[in-house]
Amino acid sequence: MASQYSTLWNYLLGWVPVLPPTLSKSLIQAAWSDICEEDLDWSWLTVQGQVATIDAITTGALSVVNGSTTVTLDAAAKAALDLIAGTIAGYTIFIDTNGPPYYMVASYTVGATSTLELDRPYFEATNPTASYTVIRVFITVPEQNFVRWVTFVDPIFQYPLTTGYPQSWIDQRDPGRQARAQPLYLVSHSNSLIPATLGYPIFEMWPWPVTARQYYFAYRVKVTTFDDTHPLPFVVHDDLLKHRGLYLAYQWAEANKSRFPADLGKTDWRFMAGSAQAEYKKGVNDLKRRDGAIFNKQWLGHYDAIKGQPILDGKWLQQHASWTPSY
Repeated sequence: MASQYSTLWNYLLGWVPVLPPTLSKSLIQAAWSDICEEDLDWSWLTVQGQVATIDAITTGALSVVNGSTTVTLDAAAKAALDLIAGTIAGYTIFIDTNGPPYYMVASYTVGATSTLELDRPYFEATNPTASYTVIRVFITVPEQNFVRWVTFVDPIFQYPLTTGYPQSWIDQRDPGRQARAQPLYLVSHSNSLIPATLGYPIFEMWPWPVTARQYYFAYRVKVTTFDDTHPLPFVVHDDLLKHRGLYLAYQWAEANKSRFPADLGKTDWRFMAGSAQAEYKKGVNDLKRRDGAIFNKQWLGHYDAIKGQPILDGKWLQQHASWTPSY
């Protein structure tokens, strides 16, 4: 049985026979991207995940050289870092200090090497036995498709971290990043310079966490995958992609009349494109009503409205001080 994706791109070929199959596939992909971009709050654009902070690591010592990005670990430091599951690229490291300046780990292969690379050359004095602290402060977004956070929750204290503030907001309140506790905020910081996530947005947790904890989050993406193995969300009808795909195919046909005069030259593709576009716009409005009724306004829209406000039941009140810091 043909997939939705295969059925749709073959549908375009029935209306514009000289359309190359590879281009027909690309037009269906473009049509799907256009639909996703019509509303960044579509229900299917929400992705869930989790991330963990770590207990501060200080075991062992490092050898650092002024002007070098390479740091050599002694046996105790290597053993301590090798206990971390996964990569530590992007983790924060202090060397011979508990305050600024701080560096980020650019790369380290757990279990395979006794050196790590910093995100920039070490600026301070050479030291063959430097103390250090490694913590996880910065959160790189999970994928290039990321748009914004929906929520970022501490499941132990049962509250969502507040988002939406710029880095300058923290700089005014804690320029030396001396506040160390369970984080209350997740603020925008910079773009990643680490090769594996180059250009991805980075967010900073504040106050800086120094204990291990798992956080759960949800975020919006620009577009989801639609291909032979990934069907459309159930709320999206095939006809919407047909109308948008035809609009794009008709535009191509109008632009290529001179190449295919026998097949394309006698049709007013501009009129047909306009008709397809009108049906597409109607279909988008219908989809917004369906999607809002089924999902967004029943859950995520409501959640966005209360995000950052605690649920003031007895358990929450017993776990939290009855005041709000004036940060």
